[in-house]
Amino acid sequence: MAFIRAAAVFSARDAGVKPQRAQALVGLLDFSGVGVNSDGEPDGVEIARIVKAGCEEYPEFRQRHLYDDSRYRFGGSNYAE
Repeated sequence: MAFIRAAAVFSARDAGVKPQRAQALVGLLDFSGVGVNSDGEPDGVEIARIVKAGCEEYPEFRQRHLYDDSRYRFGGSNYAE
């Protein structure tokens, strides 16, 4: 299970989760259905699916980028009201 959680932390970071919060997000998710192949490698596709669902359920773990704020629109003067 430790290999699955370690892979999930990397997957969470790749999905845009704040690096310092990736471990906390992974702790909230259920990886009991993730399989392991004959080489001992966890199913990366399944892990990514679970992490993506976790990001949608807990959006506060994701990083906010400077220009993601919908209050600011380029090409106009429609700023926060």
